[in-house]
Formats: sequence, C-alpha cells, structure tokens
Amino acid sequence: MTECKPEGRAARRPAPGGARSEAKPSVDRTGRARVLAGGLALRWPARLALLGLLGLALASGREVFLRLAPALVYGALGLAFRASLAGGSSLIEELVRRRIPEAPEFIAGYCRGLTRAWAWLLLSSALAVAALALAGSREGWLAASSWGVPALLAACAGGEFLFRKWWFRYYFSGGPLDRLFARFFPAEATERGRRSQAYIQCYREERARAGALSSSP
Repeated sequence: MTECKPEGRAARRPAPGGARSEAKPSVDRTGRARVLAGGLALRWPARLALLGLLGLALASGREVFLRLAPALVYGALGLAFRASLAGGSSLIEELVRRRIPEAPEFIAGYCRGLTRAWAWLLLSSALAVAALALAGSREGWLAASSWGVPALLAACAGGEFLFRKWWFRYYFSGGPLDRLFARFFPAEATERGRRSQAYIQCYREERARAGALSSSP
C-alpha cells in the first residue's frame, strides 16, 4: 500500500493564501528534537578539547598537539552521527526534514544506514589522521589532513548522492537534474520509484486540496 501522510509535514509551512494548517505536529517530534540535541551536545566538549590541545601546544612547544586538531574534529563529528542513532530517528533524517519538510517517511531506514556509514567513515578518518600525527611524517599528515581526507569525504558524498537518486528515483522538484535522471532511470521502472512517484502525486493532491480550502470563503 502506498504511504501518503503529508499533512504533518505540510503543516510546518504556511498554507497558500497565508493561512496556516491546523494539523497536529508529528507524535515523534520530541524524539527528533532529542536526536538533534544529542548531536549538538558534543559541540562544547569538542571545543574544550580543541582549546586543551592549543594549550598543550603552547605550553610544550610541540607541534604534535596541533596536528591532532583535525582528528579531533573528525572524531567529534563521527560521534555526533553515532549518538543520533540512539533514538528512533537519525541526524541525517532530521537534517533532511528541516530542509525538505515534505520528505516521505520511507526514507527513515536509508537515513539511519547512511548516518551509521558516515559515523564510521568520520571515526576512521579521525583515527588515520591521528595515527599520522603521532607516528607518521609531517608530509604524510599534511597531505591527509589538508586534501586527502576532505577529498575522500567529498567523493563519498558525491557517490552517495548519485546512488540515492538511482535508489529512490524521487524526482520531486522536476528540475534539470531530476529530468536527466528520469530519462535514464525512470521512476516507473522499479518498485521504489513507483512508490516515490505515488507519494509525490499524493502530496501534491493534498496540498492542492489544502489550498482550495484555505482560499474558500
């Protein structure tokens, strides 16, 4: 059965004509707020640790403490991603829903898996940079921290974007990129694509009905 529950997310945006929907908020909003709060709670420990590394570098005159700073940043990000999985949601899902309130519920499992993958990737990057800072050459550490790890993360992000477009075939915006993907990977060719297509149609119908009701006297 096709899932279509756009009312809760549509209520976060003003309805056409300036009216605001009276739909009730999602029942899991508290849990989702907890996911974001858990990730943000790591900010201060990470900042204090960075200040500690700076203080150790100044007190000892050893550059190695400064070299550990990129590893600390990657590690803190990885822990934030990992900590968000403790609840029913995930950090990536919450970021997606803040940017795209109409995103369907069936993305939740994919977002949890992606959050877990990014957590391990960031933590692995932190360990690699830390190992180079402590035992590697300065040139090797500089290459890894300045462009090696960022290039790896950018490549993973780009690859995941292409995979996601192919996996879901969720062509909501209808822009040039969506049209290009739809030409080579039509939504109706897979079950997941048909589910995305049906959800988009249902969402637009619900929005049209909400707009008609808000504009009626």
